[in-house]
Amino acid sequence: MTDGLSSWTELALARGLRLLGILIGAIVLIWLLRVVTRRLVRAAGSESRAAQMREQQTRTLAGILYSAGTAVILAIAVLVALPEFGINVTPIAAAAGLASLAVGFGAQHLVRDLINGFFIVFEDQYGVGDVVRIGEVAGKVEHLTLRRTVVRDARGALVTIPNGEIRQVANVSR
Repeated sequence: MTDGLSSWTELALARGLRLLGILIGAIVLIWLLRVVTRRLVRAAGSESRAAQMREQQTRTLAGILYSAGTAVILAIAVLVALPEFGINVTPIAAAAGLASLAVGFGAQHLVRDLINGFFIVFEDQYGVGDVVRIGEVAGKVEHLTLRRTVVRDARGALVTIPNGEIRQVANVSR
């Protein structure tokens, strides 16, 4: 009886230490990612209007980097921790690869919107508060995300434009 209890205790201690190491590693990586993204934003800060616009752009990109990086770190930590519970991750990884391929084909418009939105923010084509003309819609940008741009037109209507459908932009504010 004591042999079984002793071996179980050793097993639980060894696995517990590995799980604790995985958890601590993930927390440290997320913390480092947060420090790096905060320093990026701080480095872009200044008093001029152009620098404030650049800081807003950098803040957006840093938030995207932090969110995506945190998701990747957590997914890897879970995949590394699952074998400690006796779960084989090979089928899970294969299924995730196939699922991501299927989602990629199904979400082509979403991916196109996100990529175009990233370049709109990165290239600083326009920002919140700018007066723009996008296709047949002209008005003030009220909201901007990687997925869509929301413009209030001259008649007061709120127009939502997916970023993937934006081909040409005229920024009247600049």
